[in-house]
Amino acid sequence: MAEVWWLWRLLLTIVVALLFVAPGVPTHPSRWKKGLAKKVSQLMGWTKKDRVIRMSDTMFYHFVLDAPKNYSVIVMLTAALHAFSSCVMCKGAAEEFQILANSYQRPGAFTTKVFFAMVDYDESPEVFEALQVTSVPSFFHFSAQWKFTTDDIYNLRGRDIVADQMAEWVAERTHVSVRIRQPTNKLSWSPQARDTSGSHWWTWVFLEME
Repeated sequence: MAEVWWLWRLLLTIVVALLFVAPGVPTHPSRWKKGLAKKVSQLMGWTKKDRVIRMSDTMFYHFVLDAPKNYSVIVMLTAALHAFSSCVMCKGAAEEFQILANSYQRPGAFTTKVFFAMVDYDESPEVFEALQVTSVPSFFHFSAQWKFTTDDIYNLRGRDIVADQMAEWVAERTHVSVRIRQPTNKLSWSPQARDTSGSHWWTWVFLEME
């Protein structure tokens, strides 16, 4: 019950946030197109350096929430980018997320419809506080249409944190297919444990909000 309440509270928070940034009819179409082209160019430049864009709070608000925007962003919220992080699952999840992004942005598959980003709690706690996210890892889809439903939150109770299943979710939300290409030197890890009924038992890390 507590989890359901958290999910709906999170949904309401994001929907309200999007209402404030959702664009109406652009009064200056040329300025809109110019601003959009600049944002896409910046995102593509970062993507060429690293398939998963590491975002600060300012970057998140500007490129993920703010207009103009005609692309989706798949965001991983984590606490694993520093050596002292205690979130073991976050590190494994980050590897799978990187495989997902690498597979999408391989030659012949890349489009500007979807970008992949990561926000770390130690670097940008403001994003976590604004979205009321208190556990990691968490995955979100922010669409180009400024619409958000519970389906835009990756369901950790129904899916594993593996690139193949995340690719299925991305395809459902964006209608962009990603064919996963596993690295040859990948080390195996167990993203979950199961009880005898087959239910998922996840080890989230709960964040201490100030």
